[in-house]
Amino acid sequence: MSRSVNLPILPVEIMDMIVLWTNDGSVAHSLRDRISQYVLDRIEKNVLIYGEVQGGKTRAIIEYIRENACRKKVLVVQNSLLVLKQYEQRLRMEGIKYQVVTSNTEGIVENLVIILNNKYRYNYFRKYEPNNYILMLDESDQTIRACPLKLSKCVKKTVHITATPYNRMTYDRCIMVPRIANYYSVEDLTVSLTYTDDNTETVENFLESKTGIMLINRYSYIGQMRYCAEVLSRNFPQIPIVLLTSDKKLYLNNGVKILKYSSISKIIDSLRNYKHIIFIANRLSNRGLSYVSSDYTRHLTCQITRIRYNVTSFLQSLRILGIYNCKNLLNLELVIPDHEQKLFEKHLHFFRSFNINEKLNKT
Repeated sequence: MSRSVNLPILPVEIMDMIVLWTNDGSVAHSLRDRISQYVLDRIEKNVLIYGEVQGGKTRAIIEYIRENACRKKVLVVQNSLLVLKQYEQRLRMEGIKYQVVTSNTEGIVENLVIILNNKYRYNYFRKYEPNNYILMLDESDQTIRACPLKLSKCVKKTVHITATPYNRMTYDRCIMVPRIANYYSVEDLTVSLTYTDDNTETVENFLESKTGIMLINRYSYIGQMRYCAEVLSRNFPQIPIVLLTSDKKLYLNNGVKILKYSSISKIIDSLRNYKHIIFIANRLSNRGLSYVSSDYTRHLTCQITRIRYNVTSFLQSLRILGIYNCKNLLNLELVIPDHEQKLFEKHLHFFRSFNINEKLNKT
């Protein structure tokens, strides 16, 4: 929430005193051009960038990085090379300079530094940790648990980025990513029930569509995922089936080969001549990963999943959510087990009733 503040032009010192007296993050932000950076950082210690799952948060992150171009920023991303590659691709496209912390890092030379969320990368970074930087935590409700930098005295401000801020954390200011008109939320999906573990009938219905991409992320174990890929490849040998584990395997025309592509987008691009693609994944179908082509013309149209008991895990697993060019012309289908329908409805009720304003610190 923002407040309308009409004040005469006063010295910075006076404006600082006024803002400190209000102790209100929204007031500090509205007067950010008339107060010192010290006071702004003191009031806005924790900022939230909030938007729906695959609802355009990356654009808000890019804008925040540009607004703070002259300041050191450390962006922590999930411990996933696919997520890192996805970020690098977007930053290069936006013309933003950055550096990734690795074992070869010998100093901090860019204003934007990216760290994978694991102890080895943190140790490499700690050798050259700068003073007074902005810590940006992507998928913060998850990454903050293992991030030692949250306790660092060198951090002046923390920016939390998530679509599911359902933990006990509260924030001094929220940057809302507005829902775009052509965004498909969980409420826009066509939900179908399946009464069997066999995916054949659902796949047959999927193949009746003119074109599409399916994601199957109903399985927890690699053995189950591999068995699913083998069965579907026998039943539908001319349909590319991509199994995403530590290896990326393509089942096609009764053969199997390892894919070397560094991102999901490049896999989709490589299969552009096929009208239908089926992905089978588990860990690589969660937060931060988008199943879309590089030119954003191809995307998921059907997802077979299970309902996670935790509402956060459930919403983050819905990779079918997102911004589409043909709102109201697409029928995006979510297929769930019939015995999990009540749990789905429970999560949907929570999603509808969640109020982000309740996560803001009260003054």
